[in-house]
Amino acid sequence: MSIFRKLLLIIVILGISSLIVFGIKLTYDSIHGKNIVNYDWLSHNVEIVDSDLGQNIYVVDKDRDIDIYNSNYRKVIDEKLDVLTSTKYTFNSPLVIYNLYGTNNLSVNVFFDTDEEYYVDYTISCDNDEIVDFTRELYNEDGLTKHHKYQIIGLIKGYKNIITLNLRDKDGDIYNTKKIEIDLSSLYTGSTLVLSNNNQTDNYDNNNSNGLYTVFGNGLYISMYDNNGVLRSEIPINSYKGNRILFYNNRIIFSISRDKFVILDRLGRISDVLDTGKYLIHHDYKLDNDNILFLATDKNKNSIEDVLVKININNGKVTKVIDFDKLFSNYFNKLKKKESSFPDEKEKGFDWIHVNSFIYDNNSLIISSRELSSIIKIVNVNDKPKIKYIIGDNGIWNNTKYSKYVYDKIGDFKIHNGQTDISLVGNINNKKHHINLFNCNYGKLNSYYYKYLIDEEEETFELVDSMKLPYSGTNGSIGFYDNNYIFNLTDKRMFVEYNKNKKLIHKYRFYSDDVYRVYKYNYCKYWYK
Repeated sequence: MSIFRKLLLIIVILGISSLIVFGIKLTYDSIHGKNIVNYDWLSHNVEIVDSDLGQNIYVVDKDRDIDIYNSNYRKVIDEKLDVLTSTKYTFNSPLVIYNLYGTNNLSVNVFFDTDEEYYVDYTISCDNDEIVDFTRELYNEDGLTKHHKYQIIGLIKGYKNIITLNLRDKDGDIYNTKKIEIDLSSLYTGSTLVLSNNNQTDNYDNNNSNGLYTVFGNGLYISMYDNNGVLRSEIPINSYKGNRILFYNNRIIFSISRDKFVILDRLGRISDVLDTGKYLIHHDYKLDNDNILFLATDKNKNSIEDVLVKININNGKVTKVIDFDKLFSNYFNKLKKKESSFPDEKEKGFDWIHVNSFIYDNNSLIISSRELSSIIKIVNVNDKPKIKYIIGDNGIWNNTKYSKYVYDKIGDFKIHNGQTDISLVGNINNKKHHINLFNCNYGKLNSYYYKYLIDEEEETFELVDSMKLPYSGTNGSIGFYDNNYIFNLTDKRMFVEYNKNKKLIHKYRFYSDDVYRVYKYNYCKYWYK
């Protein structure tokens, strides 16, 4: 046989082998994919077992590809837990399970009973003297209780941790203390453990010390940091980004992908997963009684980020509230062929309005349109929506039927340009109200915090407060914690906190350029009292 024929035969054999391997892989992936959501398979392949993390520390033994937000997985974990908790545990010998539901990489769940009613606080320390101890008082619905079950967050990955539990009576006196050791020295996940803080000052008010900076945007986790910039919570999500935390009946709600919201109870258990169907979540969502209102892209349309939708928390019903291309049909039709003025868009479609934030209350809505650099109020939202006012540059709306809604500017200042993250001060239906916003100030040297006074009787707006910030031209956020300001500056890869006197307290830097928003929450009546 010639060398050429030998080479040809080898190539054919290798090709056939590759096809066989590829076929086997496809078959395995298909079967595996079906298995990891199948109840019977999960029931036989998911176990809560003893671990090498520490004495009497249990872990969930499961396939790493399992979607923790799958309803069958949650059901199996509940059943396994019921078996374990059929035995009574004491404070001195509690049931401790690391990351029980898979919803927090830096947590343990603790279960025990006591003869009398107590409450519990805890402190987490680790074998790194530079990481400050983390102390909190745990929340339960009954206050003092004999039946204790908690999710304890704040563990330090990469280190050996000591959790000190204090059992306290109604007067706050310590009745008993228990130490739990858990070794997470082999745990390394995506979020940065300690953020660099190159501007820590003495301007901090200790009354604000218990909040957690909650970071949204990297598509892998919702990460939470204490005031020392130490990672204390890491909630995995499936894709896209969370946008904020909603607090609902002692539970929290957030998005885990473009088409799903998840509801977690205080133990980290998934109460429900809500599917938004053809509507893709983007940028912002808020609560309206038992509904989640969210900004969306309709997959069946050619335009994007121009729909407001609601989903009922109790029954999962999805309803379109406003289609902005219908409300602004005259303007939309004229703009149809215009491409986005922002060249960094990742989503295909006609991005003509790009609603990135909203306020809703009492059948009235205020939206922030990035593409139109306008803040727009809409009334009679659930009946026949009507435009009430537009806050923006006259030049954008000149020679359109909407120019009559544009309010006059009072004072000498530059109008916002490419703003985001609006919030309301006062009642949305008062004739006078204030709006806070992050003014990206696209293409300029600095971004700004702006506070407008809107006067609906005079049809005017004026700037009543502002703060110059480092430039973040595409994205940014503003949050308030007590009287403090928290700004995320995406382009600068940092977030900052100022006190009520606008004195800089912290300036934290991170490595990712995808962080979209940073807010600060105290998680009271969820994890903490």
